[in-house]
Amino acid sequence: MKSVRVMGVFATIVITVFTSSCNNKVVSVPPGYIAKVLTPTGWEDKVYEAGQVDIGTTDSVGRGNQLVLCEATSVTIKEQFAKPSPENGNEDHRIITKDKTPIAVDVYVQVMVPDDKKLRDSIFSQVTPTPEGDQGRVSKITLDQVYTQFAKMSIRGKTRQIFSGYNGYMDVMQHYDEASKRVGGMIAETFEENRVPLKLVAGQLSNVKADETIWTAETGRCSSRSLCH
Repeated sequence: MKSVRVMGVFATIVITVFTSSCNNKVVSVPPGYIAKVLTPTGWEDKVYEAGQVDIGTTDSVGRGNQLVLCEATSVTIKEQFAKPSPENGNEDHRIITKDKTPIAVDVYVQVMVPDDKKLRDSIFSQVTPTPEGDQGRVSKITLDQVYTQFAKMSIRGKTRQIFSGYNGYMDVMQHYDEASKRVGGMIAETFEENRVPLKLVAGQLSNVKADETIWTAETGRCSSRSLCH
């Protein structure tokens, strides 16, 4: 009788193990991403690259491991200071220069996930991922999210400070190389000061445009003068 009970318990264990193994969730880490597994008690140490990851089962109340993806390719972020348009929410983001005239400025910041493991781990621990469906067991962190959280406001504010020291569009264009170097240096300093957990590939001034009314006035004056070259 005792042996029958033992066999019954053993059979139950086998069935439970078999059922659990069949219900294990296997999810994919796509190319261009890295990932870590978040368990109910904290992060696993391992960083996964492209491939499949078994994140196990859920318990009776739906708790289980989650896979958190993070972009691992180079991403270029555009900081645009432009006139009102549907693309920028119809808000005027142009920069006001020292002589109180507006200019439109584009700045590009190219970033990558860092090589250093501690910095990578800090991304997962400090940035809230966005659910990617799959019953909440897969979520994603973008490098734009990381940049926005750690650097965006500082870089936009400091860019405005740089150009507020110039006397309008023509002054900026006459000192374009200087302005470009100042913007690039400012971005690098901001990443260091804010301890941004990203690898800065490049940060540079991309484009400067005068307000249309100012440009029309400038070109009108130049057409009547021989010195405007």
